[in-house]
Amino acid sequence: MAGLFVKDLRLLMQRKQSIILFLGIALIMGFTMDGSFIMGYLPLLFAVLSIGTISFDEADNGYPFLMSLPIKRSDYVKAKYIFCFLGALCGWVMAIVIYFIANRTRGVTLSMGEELMTAAMFIPLLIIVCSILIALQLKFGAEKSRIILLMIYGIFAVLAVLGSNLLKNTDPEKMAWIKNLDQVSGGTFVAAAFLLSIITFVICYLWSVSFMNKKEY
Repeated sequence: MAGLFVKDLRLLMQRKQSIILFLGIALIMGFTMDGSFIMGYLPLLFAVLSIGTISFDEADNGYPFLMSLPIKRSDYVKAKYIFCFLGALCGWVMAIVIYFIANRTRGVTLSMGEELMTAAMFIPLLIIVCSILIALQLKFGAEKSRIILLMIYGIFAVLAVLGSNLLKNTDPEKMAWIKNLDQVSGGTFVAAAFLLSIITFVICYLWSVSFMNKKEY
């Protein structure tokens, strides 16, 4: 399986000019923008770039060649998830470093515990996004997966608007439970988010292995 990691890394390095450009943009954003936007932007960028190696595998009948190698299809899926998670993790670490250095140069005093708690909240989000994106791209390919993602985003946007209108038109006394969420500790939110991300990962991984085993090349 180590060979699959080397392959993906070499494929990723073919886009090194784009990676350097994106890193430059991330540095500019990190030092010019306030807030923790960089903590979400850079890890997600690295995740998308890592997932993009699937498109290279699909090109020029790459899958028939890969599946002829002495590897299991489940190993391919496993390697792809690990590689993409590591890519997102590298982006996450770099984003934290940029964030703290940028605030240090601006003279902003940060609470280390609170900032790390905020940064930790991005990890389960990245796991969920990576798990879903990998599963969709392995199942439907690069082009169809983009269309499906747009449809998913549209559905979430409609649900968000409907939910917002519902909250506005609902008796405030019936929505008092929302105020109780403020009393929930940050650690509880992080634990719940990690649990949700693990469930999402397991479902997406098993789904990916299932349809990869059924594909014919």
